[in-house]
Amino acid sequence: MWQLLQDLNNQYFGFLGSLASLVGLGIAYVQWRNYREAKRQLMMVRRHRNADTWTNISLLLQSYESIEDARALWGDGEAADPKLLAKISSVRRSIVSQYVHLLKEAALDEPAFSEATIQEWIERGRLENDWRAAQARRLIPTAGFQSSLGSA
Repeated sequence: MWQLLQDLNNQYFGFLGSLASLVGLGIAYVQWRNYREAKRQLMMVRRHRNADTWTNISLLLQSYESIEDARALWGDGEAADPKLLAKISSVRRSIVSQYVHLLKEAALDEPAFSEATIQEWIERGRLENDWRAAQARRLIPTAGFQSSLGSA
């Protein structure tokens, strides 16, 4: 009798162990599917953010060109109002600062930002002159600089 109870008990625990394993596999599968969906959603958010960043960069560059056109129309000569020229210079500095900030965001959006990325941006027309390419090169992570690029 004792042996029969012990055999039933072993079978019961064996059944419970198998059932727990199946439940664990089901939970693992659901977590795997959730992870894949979250990863897909994150990639979509990154694509949208990257598109917004480059749109904002384009708008800033248009603003910079407009302020340069306004300065040229007003003139740099003696007839130019010094207060107006100071304001134009202030706006130019602000636009440049915002440009560099957005360029940094674009660099952070890249999976691996390097000289190859900058060359790709140049080929795509995103960096249209040497100054813009130089600003991007300043963002290439180095051993000591890599952590500060991601933290700011």
